[in-house]
Amino acid sequence: MTEGQHRSMTAPAVPSSSGASAWKGAAPHGMWWVAWRQHRLQIAVLLAVMAAGAAALVILRSRIIAVYHEFGCPLFGSAGNNSGMGCVDAEGRQVWWNYGFSTRSSLAHTAMIAGPVVLGVFAAGPIFTREFGHGTQVLALTQSVGRARWFLAKITVMVVPLVGGLLALGYLMEWTDQAVEDTAYHGLNAPNFFARGIVPAATSLMAFGFAIAVGMYARNVVATLVVGMLASGAILAGVAIVQPDVLPAQRTVTPLADIYRPVTQAELDKQRSDAATDTVSSTVVDRNVLWVGGGYLDVNGRKISPSSSQWQACWEKADKAGNAAAIAVGVKPASNDGGTAVITSGSGAVAAQPAPGYQDSVEYVNASNRSMLDCMRSDGIAASYDDRLPGSKLWPLRWAMTGICVILAALFLALGAWRLRWAVAKR
Repeated sequence: MTEGQHRSMTAPAVPSSSGASAWKGAAPHGMWWVAWRQHRLQIAVLLAVMAAGAAALVILRSRIIAVYHEFGCPLFGSAGNNSGMGCVDAEGRQVWWNYGFSTRSSLAHTAMIAGPVVLGVFAAGPIFTREFGHGTQVLALTQSVGRARWFLAKITVMVVPLVGGLLALGYLMEWTDQAVEDTAYHGLNAPNFFARGIVPAATSLMAFGFAIAVGMYARNVVATLVVGMLASGAILAGVAIVQPDVLPAQRTVTPLADIYRPVTQAELDKQRSDAATDTVSSTVVDRNVLWVGGGYLDVNGRKISPSSSQWQACWEKADKAGNAAAIAVGVKPASNDGGTAVITSGSGAVAAQPAPGYQDSVEYVNASNRSMLDCMRSDGIAASYDDRLPGSKLWPLRWAMTGICVILAALFLALGAWRLRWAVAKR
């Protein structure tokens, strides 16, 4: 756009006499109309890219549903679709993996994480830097248009379609993931969390604000785009790192006495039977849960990290104690590995285990458990802990992370507004 063309939009002729006050400092339809006229091509490109992304998600979901119907596989939420075993074709191959849906879904999630950052920087980069490059900011601000009005109008015209379009895409990504069980869960995991719902719009707004601030300093479109994308990506990575710790996790503490407790032969038989038949518990579990951390605690509840040498010493002691107890009651070592027991009493003979040093008798298990308990207690360990975010925290965490992104965007925009006075004055 030439300076003459810009002037024709920004500074319309002011009528004489009584009509002058009505036109003072305003285009025929106000500063909003001017901002729209300036950036309508850029807005059209943004909307076209987001429309293409929406079409791709709709096609992906339709294709998944069509193939699942072809092989008679239930969709997510339908009757009988709670086994978690996936869908197989006539030859027994996993449809999700062998028909390319896993790759396409991963690409869609990657695009929904990186894309909003790229679009946010693209939307913000040229807004003011182009004005500075052509020197037209001086003309615009000599038409009785205040800096705040000029700043807010140009930003709002770009932010509204950007955020609105990404909100629609975020929910469309979630709708696509809800088609089948393979992608319906694990909403708190980072790849799903940052690709679904309101979060993509929030991360894009953060990148938009950062690019505005960079543009006020760089005053160059290319530099703003390059620095904005690289730095915004780094900021998003930092946000993803702190994401699991934003809300307090639910901690489960298990005393060592419960971990290394005495067991009965019947319990061992059931464990071996379940393992042999690949029996899966029917207990309803939270499949959106996010594991945050775990470890061990001392008697005062403080975290403690035993060294590898401590673990090795305890395991060796436990193995020796278990072997001695098993041999004392007539359990003979298996000949294939020299250490694995073959039970000749109790519930009957049991096949030797492939891992040497692990006995399969109740005598071995109980003796090794007692030894392990004593050894770990002597090292100051009293209990284990497990920190998790339950699936019920999904929306609270979304709102919390959105709030963080909005605050960052507001800070970046405030920095840009503060820098505006100097940027306008510099020629």
